[in-house]
Amino acid sequence: YQLWFVPKAGNPVSAGVFNTAQNGSAVVEADVPAGLELMAAAVTTEPAGGLPQPTGAFALLGALN
Repeated sequence: YQLWFVPKAGNPVSAGVFNTAQNGSAVVEADVPAGLELMAAAVTTEPAGGLPQPTGAFALLGALN
């Protein structure tokens, strides 16, 4: 999986790749880059090592207030 910061303007920014535990859970900590105004955080299914941009729809999307 790959975690993305979805900014208010521009393309998603990778926040790192991760795997889930055997029970399907995961905990990911990531620092938001300075000056990035976030609209949401999202997760996609990507190949090992991740990619510079998402290749498909977001599997999870959490809007930020």
